Amino acid sequence: TKNKVDFETISIELYYQLIEFMETELDLKPNTIGTHIKNLKAFLNEALEQKLTTNYSHQSKHFIKPSAEAYTISLTWEEVDEIISLDLSNRPSLDSNRDLFIVVCTTGLRYSDLRQLNKKRIITKKSGNEIQLKPQKTGKGVVIPIDPRLQSIINKYQHTETSFPKVISNQKLNRALKELGKLIESLNSTELYTTTKGGKQVEMRKKRYELLGTHTGRRTFATLWYLSELLPP
Repeated sequence: TKNKVDFETISIELYYQLIEFMETELDLKPNTIGTHIKNLKAFLNEALEQKLTTNYSHQSKHFIKPSAEAYTISLTWEEVDEIISLDLSNRPSLDSNRDLFIVVCTTGLRYSDLRQLNKKRIITKKSGNEIQLKPQKTGKGVVIPIDPRLQSIINKYQHTETSFPKVISNQKLNRALKELGKLIESLNSTELYTTTKGGKQVEMRKKRYELLGTHTGRRTFATLWYLSELLPP
């Protein structure tokens, strides 16, 4: 709009204009818009704390962070094993990213906790090896049994500093997963789902590999565990 914006011009009207702009002009998803609004509110709260403004408009009950449940697919063990069996020996970077994704599928860890994985987290017991750590989000210790698929990855990286694949940025990993998905026949099928766009519910069609992301690994872990398939015979 080319209008000057300072602390005193922040209003509920500006909030609605900003939401509309991000929805219609930038075509952003509700959760992405929500992140921007959350950051804006944190910035304005800090300004209040430092007495840089007396404007409390952002604390209105209407100045909320938009959100919507993201559509996430889960994989079958057959699809996981297809990804594992891909010959990526001539593509070392994609090979490492594939292994990192399998770690998520077999542990259910959030992306933010992957950097915690190292040799010290692996505990050997009579009942089998396990991973012990405290997730950042909860701070409560968890114990994760090491299944054969995860153990094979640990064996593959046993001579590295951590015994696990290198962790790259979430954005780069998500791009790599879509590239991996293209190589799996079942992930080239079309998925029909509903999402929020421009404040409205719309039906979308995408290839399954386009929906792959780090959270797919967590959803896969949770789904297969629920179906008691995580540790197959």
